[in-house]
Amino acid sequence: MKRYTIYLLALLLVAGGCRSSRQLTSYERAGIGAQIGSFFGWLFGQGVGRAIGDDQGEAIGGAVGYMAGGVAGSTIAYNKAEREKVAKTETAREYDIAPGTMSIPLLNIEACFAGQDDSELDIPLHVGEEDWISFLIANNGNYAALGVQPTVKIERGGKWVELQDVGPIGDIPARGSIIYSVPVVVSEKAPAGKKITVSIGLKEEKGFDMETRKFTLRIME
Repeated sequence: MKRYTIYLLALLLVAGGCRSSRQLTSYERAGIGAQIGSFFGWLFGQGVGRAIGDDQGEAIGGAVGYMAGGVAGSTIAYNKAEREKVAKTETAREYDIAPGTMSIPLLNIEACFAGQDDSELDIPLHVGEEDWISFLIANNGNYAALGVQPTVKIERGGKWVELQDVGPIGDIPARGSIIYSVPVVVSEKAPAGKKITVSIGLKEEKGFDMETRKFTLRIME
């Protein structure tokens, strides 16, 4: 029995030495598991064979236990290594930026105004002229908004203002903003002082959309 104990300690020391030098692969851990499993299976099989038979029973029990223990030890060690590897992969994929940070885009319309320059937000549309309706779009998230597509409509006052072209926006970087402009034509018959309501909704490639929002603009001579 003393010889068996020495053999077991030698196996554990070898396994410990491998772990200290580098990370064991799943197959290497399976091999160590097979050795340890075979050893304990051999001991158990010999004990059972000795209890129910003679020396031949002890030998047969040891051999059967050795094989069964090796298979069981190898399978258990390999499966455990693979589960740990998958868990580490999923954890790394979940945190693209840093642990505790929500890595998603967060779209918002900061302002709506006439013209293509946000330095004067209160300027109106003008009767009988070609103009622009512009939106200051911000991505307040920690991940780029990809393939953004707008939906722009004149909800009230469409009789007087016609949208010319609503094109795609594309990508908006994390913590970035853009001015998106849509050309319009204001009718010559539009009454001065008339207010129109314009709406905009945003769809993002990965589903991080922005719900439709409405804004009011004025028409002046």
